[in-house]
Amino acid sequence: MWLPFVTQVCMTDVGGSKNNMQFTWTSQMNARLFCGDPERKQRFSELVDVATVQSDRWQDTKIYGLFRNKRGMSAVCIYTIGNISNIFKNSPFKGYTKDQMDRSRTCVDDTTKLPVDTLKKIFKTSEMEQLVLPVGTSGLLLFNHHKYTHIHVDSKPNSRSRNQNVIFLSLNNGGIHKVLHNESRTFVIAEYRPFSHARILRLILHQSSKKLYVNIASELVQLDVANCSQYGDTCQDCMLSRDPYCGWDGTHCTPDANGRWHDAATGNLGICGDDTTQGLQNLIACPLPPKSRIYKSHSKSRKE
Repeated sequence: MWLPFVTQVCMTDVGGSKNNMQFTWTSQMNARLFCGDPERKQRFSELVDVATVQSDRWQDTKIYGLFRNKRGMSAVCIYTIGNISNIFKNSPFKGYTKDQMDRSRTCVDDTTKLPVDTLKKIFKTSEMEQLVLPVGTSGLLLFNHHKYTHIHVDSKPNSRSRNQNVIFLSLNNGGIHKVLHNESRTFVIAEYRPFSHARILRLILHQSSKKLYVNIASELVQLDVANCSQYGDTCQDCMLSRDPYCGWDGTHCTPDANGRWHDAATGNLGICGDDTTQGLQNLIACPLPPKSRIYKSHSKSRKE
């Protein structure tokens, strides 16, 4: 059974005194992460990967946790540093009241000089009673029947983006889902297929160029996530894509990092004129673009 935890340790912690917790963290505190839907009795306990979205205020920094359960379902839950820190500051330790276990929660200059009574309390438990819950109204981002392996989040797909993120999720078959997440909905915009049945090891997005670097054991691929021409040549196709990297400039669906054109993420078909026809949004399967760069590495012992 998987139990996901987040741990806090002071950087100045070098362990206790010679006879008490020597070479053992004295400041360690562990808080369990909850990801699920209590009403539906859904719990996701296997933490697969995390992504961090920095904020101007350290407390507002967001942690996106990618979870799985035994039923083949994946979920993303969002936490903040402030919320996690609050648990460490205020939650009782598991199995004790605050009066029973009043061990120190602050960092000290020299952990080897902590009193023996304090070290004995620390040795008893390091787990917090309260769970770390997903922040605010972020809720549970649920993905049925997909086994994801890695997560990367772009919080600034264009200059107009507010409360709108693009989440990249790698699949266990070598594919990648590009997901739009905002306050009202979450859905898959496109699927990239840079590899066929290969295990992706890492995803890295170069922010200014909007190039996603994806590597497996022997290859590194560069993908242009703002390749807007793939959606088609009409205004309707562009706006139905709901891709925040793209905009309609009057004649083409084009990359729009600076927010100059009609934002495709709005899905506003009203800008397309009177001939707009109602359509259904389809999952766009994106093969490896011809201009993508592929880097391969081979072991010296490999026989060609």
